[in-house]
Amino acid sequence: MTAARLVALALALGLAGAAPRPAAPQDAGADARDLPRVLRVTVPAPLAAGRSGELRIEYAAPRGNVVAVRQVLEDLDGTRRSTTERAIDVVARAFGEEAGTLIVPVWFERPGRKRVVVSLRTDEDQESDPEEIEVDVAP
Repeated sequence: MTAARLVALALALGLAGAAPRPAAPQDAGADARDLPRVLRVTVPAPLAAGRSGELRIEYAAPRGNVVAVRQVLEDLDGTRRSTTERAIDVVARAFGEEAGTLIVPVWFERPGRKRVVVSLRTDEDQESDPEEIEVDVAP
């Protein structure tokens, strides 16, 4: 191998080593571990169309900084499929708590099969991974 090729090879290897690499999961630091987690979502009583119901959300929040629940409701039946989304303020019930249970209202206009997706929002505007359940709403 000639000296020129050795220099070119060394430069190529040096530039490849200097290229930015994507962050590995362990490089994410404590941020990912500090995000709140939805542990379980349940419906304590049967749901009926046109009447208010409840969702029970069990959560863990290592930093105790949950301020809102993001709720997405999807209608899975019929020709009029719809999706609604809203944020529910839970500062008074969850902020400062590292674990607990939140009871949040839920309401469906029409009966049928529905998907409920919830996630937790922090005071730093970060969001937990979503958790979803499918429920049947009676007429």
